[in-house]
Formats: sequence, C-alpha cells, structure tokens
Amino acid sequence: MKVKFTDDAKQFITVAELPKVRKMIRDLRKNTYINLYASIMAKVAAGGYGCFEVLKTEAEIAKNSEKGSGYFNDSTVDVWVKAYTFNRYFGFYIIGFFLSDVQQYDGDNTEEILSRCYIRRFTEEK
Repeated sequence: MKVKFTDDAKQFITVAELPKVRKMIRDLRKNTYINLYASIMAKVAAGGYGCFEVLKTEAEIAKNSEKGSGYFNDSTVDVWVKAYTFNRYFGFYIIGFFLSDVQQYDGDNTEEILSRCYIRRFTEEK
C-alpha cells in the first residue's frame, strides 16, 4: 500500500521522528492487512454485521490527537486510512480511521473507536 506523506504531515513531524516515519512507510508498503482492517472497521460501523468488500483504500501520515495512541507508542504520528467498502445489504460505506485504532480494537471499546472514525453510509431506500 502506498502511504502519502502530505505537506500537512511535514508540519507536525519532528526531525527526530523522521527515521521512524520512513520505516513505517516501508513497512506499510509490504502490509497486506490494510484491506482486512478496512473490512473490519466497516463491519464495526455497520453494527457488527456483514462482510464488506473493500473497493479502494488510501493512506496518509496523520496526527492522532490521543497522546500515545499513535503508530509509535510515544508519539502522536499515525496513519489515517480512508476506505471505500460495499456490502449488498448495508450498501456503500466510506470510512476513515487511524491504523492504531484498529490495532487497539477489542470489541469492548467499540463506541470509543467509532467516535474517532469518519463514516459515510450510502444505502438504497425503497
């Protein structure tokens, strides 16, 4: 997966964090789990039901406002993933989430994780 290093990200990443960020980007290029994470988060957003097909994912370096919740435990640097998903019963979902949130998800903290997600639902009404 390609991870964008935007101009906004350059404003909050310190020189000391650059080696970690470079390593993170290299690791995420090899990561094949991003689509699985997107599918999990779409399922969580749909109330825990359904199997979602991931149509497209995008990722960029972002700042997680939760101190210590970032990709690195001692930093606020994180990865924001935006995913376009589909389920034939629930419709299309565009969902944005921090990668560290998916890794911390355990089923008991659903409301907390969803409060930090961006969710748009598109369903057909008959």
